[in-house]
Parts: sequence; C-alpha cells; structure tokens
Amino acid sequence: MTQTTDTKSTSSREAEFVHLLNENKARIMRLCKAYTTSREDREDLFQEIAVQLWKALPTFRGEAQISTWMYRIALNVALRFSYETKRRKPSAERISWIEETTPHPQDDATRERIEQLQRCIAALPEVDRSVMVLYLEECSYKEISEITGLTETNVGVKINRIKDKLLRCMRKDDGGAA
Repeated sequence: MTQTTDTKSTSSREAEFVHLLNENKARIMRLCKAYTTSREDREDLFQEIAVQLWKALPTFRGEAQISTWMYRIALNVALRFSYETKRRKPSAERISWIEETTPHPQDDATRERIEQLQRCIAALPEVDRSVMVLYLEECSYKEISEITGLTETNVGVKINRIKDKLLRCMRKDDGGAA
C-alpha cells in the first residue's frame, strides 16, 4: 500500500469514527454522568471511552448494531473507571444524569420524587445500575443483553427485581408512604 492510500484510508477511518462518536455522544455522555462525580471525571471518562472505541473500531465484526457495540465498550470502560476511582457512594452529581434526560417538572413534589429516584438508582450495585441505565436509555432487552452479556431472560428478571428494589427504596425514603 502506498503512503497516499494509507493516508486516505486513515482519513476515511477517522471521519467514520468522528461520525459514529458524534451520533452516539449523548448516550455516552449520560453513561459518563452516571458513573462519575465531577465534570472533570466525566470529561476524562468520555475521553477514555473515545480512545478505547478508536482502538477497538477495527475489531467490529458487524454481529450487533454498531451503537450497541459502542455502548458495551463504553459501559465496560465506565465500570472499570468507577472501580479504579473507588467512587461507589451516591452523590448529587453522580445522579444528575437522570435529571438531564427527564422533562423538568414544575412542582416541588415531582422534583423531589425524581431526586429520590436518582438517589435510589445511584445506590444500586454496579450491574443493576448498568441495567437500569440501559433500560432508562430505552434499550431493548436484546440490546441490554448484548451490552451486559446477560441473557434476555435474565435482563427481564433483573429489571423487574430492580424496579422492586427501587420501589422499596422510595417507600423507605418516604417512611413507607410511596
């Protein structure tokens, strides 16, 4: 291959990557927000995800949708980042990702319920939180299965159990009045 061909294929690959990253940026940023506690950490995590996606792009085999494949890599990087930085405690910044994807309620009671739900989701174990983040992103059970490595049946069971956990958490926070 000549240098001109190498440059052209690299340029084409870069353009494809930038396009894919831009297409999936909002989803990836919401994932970053769910696993970090500060703006700087979010930016670092997004950059690490972008680097890992760039490195992995040549290995994409087309067995899943590219967005599903990208999200799986992003989730794995986010989980590793979370583990490495030991940020397991819920915080207002970590759970703000839900608020940014939820219509802004006008009344205080609805706002408080959303904040309460955010705290409950942030307190979930990593795997459950990952499943719930994907569920809230409106991923299908099949997509969640492909991203997490769980079976579709297990995804359905987990989602139902997580919903029960969240309901119990909300009731506990309300003193049993949910």
